[in-house]
Amino acid sequence: MSPSSSGRRVVVGVRGDETGPLDFAAGLAAGFGTGLRVVHACQVPYPYGYGPHTAADLPENLVAPGRRVVAAAQEHLDTSLAVTDVEYDLVVGFPPAVLGAESTGAKAVVVGTDDAGWLDRVTGEAVTNFLCLHSSSPIVVVPLEISSFAVDEIVVAVDGRGPERGPMQFAFEIADRLSLPVRVVHVMSHREAIKDIDSARLVLAETMAGWAETYPDVSVSTVLAEGRDPAEETTDLAGEGSLVVAGRPAGGPARRWRAPVTHALTRAGVRPVAVVPPRYTV
Repeated sequence: MSPSSSGRRVVVGVRGDETGPLDFAAGLAAGFGTGLRVVHACQVPYPYGYGPHTAADLPENLVAPGRRVVAAAQEHLDTSLAVTDVEYDLVVGFPPAVLGAESTGAKAVVVGTDDAGWLDRVTGEAVTNFLCLHSSSPIVVVPLEISSFAVDEIVVAVDGRGPERGPMQFAFEIADRLSLPVRVVHVMSHREAIKDIDSARLVLAETMAGWAETYPDVSVSTVLAEGRDPAEETTDLAGEGSLVVAGRPAGGPARRWRAPVTHALTRAGVRPVAVVPPRYTV
């Protein structure tokens, strides 16, 4: 199936002159064998923020900065050989809503790490925070310091909730396409390890069941580790060239305030992190 006919592009949300998410998205699209869609969400003030608008409907002074962002992204990607099937769009709207809509039917949505305070994270105003909880497709959060798609290992972070097919499917799919190894990591606190080490081993075994047979060419290993901070320990276990894959965190303000592992991983801004819905399929 050709990239243009597949309909499931990798989408990257651009907000300024950061090139790391762009380069990572281009490499991800090339790895999946699909096209790339570059989107900038142009949020405009009242009264233009009410009712449907396109960039053509608005005064040029409101959309000119957004046009420059898209033009800079195109200029940067024109020098890249990673992917040639690219489309660009300036979309008027609230960035979390725009990219949330883009996630429907996308192969994945790539964004940079949020530059937001705790209130924006709790209330859902932060783009990455919102997408991790509500997107229809995997969200790949890329630290702005990343300068290329240089992935040499897929690390899947699992917890004690039981196996989730979506994150494992995403991890094995991209590992199979790019001939990368998969390492499945479950980090427990010392207290959890004392109480539930046997059940953790069982959950890890259940999580792994069937994947080696489905993807026989993918090298697989597992790690059951103890650490004071599961997110920090997972980051330490994942090398510099790792893409960390995690399941969607539980919703609700209380869970966001407590910063479960997936949220902590995306906030850390150390490794690229893919947050995958539980029902993700190829």
